Amino acid sequence: SRVEIDLIDDTLRISDDGCGIADFSVLLAMAKSGWSEEVRDLEGPYGIGFISALFAAREVRIISHGRQLHEHTATLRQLRPVDVVEV
Repeated sequence: SRVEIDLIDDTLRISDDGCGIADFSVLLAMAKSGWSEEVRDLEGPYGIGFISALFAAREVRIISHGRQLHEHTATLRQLRPVDVVEV
């Protein structure tokens, strides 16, 4: 119900009060949302939003469910393994 978008210097921060991301691997999967079947049927939540960020930014940081992925986009584009750490 709430999305905040802030631009501070050269950092774009997007935060929301959604349910979070349980499986970070869905971020790098085309046309895979990670949403329940009910939400998929109602909203069709598929797209390439996060993948677009891999070509528009030098690095990304995602924090959800007490875990963080912080990596250079070049590494993510090469599909190399990355660490997800507790925060």
